[in-house]
Amino acid sequence: WAHQLGPGSDRYFKGWRRPEVLAARLQAVADHCRSHGIALYLFLPPMHAEQRARLSDYGLDAEFDRYKEAMRALAPVFDYAVDGPLARDRANFTDPRHVTPEVAREIVGDIVAEIRAAERRGPDAPPAD
Repeated sequence: WAHQLGPGSDRYFKGWRRPEVLAARLQAVADHCRSHGIALYLFLPPMHAEQRARLSDYGLDAEFDRYKEAMRALAPVFDYAVDGPLARDRANFTDPRHVTPEVAREIVGDIVAEIRAAERRGPDAPPAD
């Protein structure tokens, strides 16, 4: 835990650059899905609040917001990279970047249920509250 918040964060965030090649590849996937009628959903995984705070330490808050906006422009997003009880409780994580298997199963169940509910409502139905 301490390593990922300390030297691990330095290694990852200090020289961070926007991954232009990966972004272009993901755009190509989104374009392919759209042109072939394939439903694409994106998932932004949770991170512990202490890890999220490290983004601020490196001046990456605005970049993180741009990343989220870019993902939303491609497809519907299940955004779990938000502050809240899940992100603040260490018991939900094996380390600052990875949730426990139990939490992962719960998230997957929630996402599957939401997708199924949306499919039942149909493409022209208003979104659920």
